[in-house]
Amino acid sequence: IETERIRGLLDWEHDGVNGHWRRRTVVWDGPGATAQLGNVEPRWGRGLVIGRRSRVITSNDLDGTLTQPIRSRFNGAWIASDNKRFVSADLLVSDIRSDNLADRVAAVNITARKRDMRAGVSALTGEIERQDTSLTQIFRIAGGYLRLGRTQREILGEIAVDEDGNTGKAAEAVLRTKRTTVHARAWHYSDRFINPWGGGP
Repeated sequence: IETERIRGLLDWEHDGVNGHWRRRTVVWDGPGATAQLGNVEPRWGRGLVIGRRSRVITSNDLDGTLTQPIRSRFNGAWIASDNKRFVSADLLVSDIRSDNLADRVAAVNITARKRDMRAGVSALTGEIERQDTSLTQIFRIAGGYLRLGRTQREILGEIAVDEDGNTGKAAEAVLRTKRTTVHARAWHYSDRFINPWGGGP
């Protein structure tokens, strides 16, 4: 589905017995901002605060309804201002529920750009709740990231810290020529640094 400002994806499957919603997303490209509803997959910095996360609630635990499709990394809304400006902002809210667990998160990201430099800060608060007992684990994580250089030469880094002071750190260096690409990556996580919504290296 696609128009001048709106595009979307509807992914429904039938296995011969039952039908399931796999994914559904609607994207609105407005003047100065983009809004996505449904399945969204943001990644900020190196992914230590918000990244290409693994799923706490797996596809097998979801019913595949229109509100809770089976292919959800994040399920909700992602609003992003125009990333061509000097300062841009993102807001994410997500809610995924199965019979056993509820996975909720709200996160914000602010990025500043100038020539070959990009710097940003991001923060999230999230909770995972057992539906049968209402036992809840709350996570609060914030971080900062930096990207220097252009396509041929880049240095990238991020640090994230939880409310107890545990950290995750990641750094990358990329050198590209006509014939080869050299990509070096290093990372370190404190033993107690846990972020269910992160997806760093």
